[in-house]
Amino acid sequence: MNLLNKVLVILGVIILPLILISGSFYSYVYNEKFYMKNIDSKYETNVDNLINYFLDKEDLKDYTEKDKMHLIDVKSLIDKTILSFYLLLGMLFFILTYFLIYLKYKEIGFILIFGFCFFALIALLLYFVPFDALFLKFHLLSFNNDLWLLSPDESLLIRIFNQSFFMSFFYKILERAFLLGSVLFLIGAYLFKQRQTKRFNNV
Repeated sequence: MNLLNKVLVILGVIILPLILISGSFYSYVYNEKFYMKNIDSKYETNVDNLINYFLDKEDLKDYTEKDKMHLIDVKSLIDKTILSFYLLLGMLFFILTYFLIYLKYKEIGFILIFGFCFFALIALLLYFVPFDALFLKFHLLSFNNDLWLLSPDESLLIRIFNQSFFMSFFYKILERAFLLGSVLFLIGAYLFKQRQTKRFNNV
């Protein structure tokens, strides 16, 4: 494997877990059915309004001013995450296409196998960290203000979305990413095995 191929394989292995996580996040963040399974049904109108706000279809209603200010930051984070997903997906598509053109199935297998293994390691580490600590660290890293420190007595946002909702959201993202990654792992193993079999037959 030449230097360029090694660099592209390493890049692909790093990119794949990010795609799995951001793509799974994307699949849930606008998913009204998921929201309604995890919150009180009396807030359905508020959830509809929030999702439409994230999609640039409505202005926020009923939320407090501090809620709205925090949700501006949340929307920006969502938009950046989805943009990153598409950029990373484009990069991975370019890498895989390059290897397909030159029939480098072994390299594709490496990316899918070790990319999934890298994700599985990250997921395993996250799984054993208490969610409270992850939740706090996420907010400290993601927001440069304290608008996320909301009181249930004053904030509609907190009354709708308590910490158990975010815990469910987080583990659903990991679960979906793991399932998709497992499929890619099996495809990678197949390609790698096929390549090794051809090499053996040609000897």
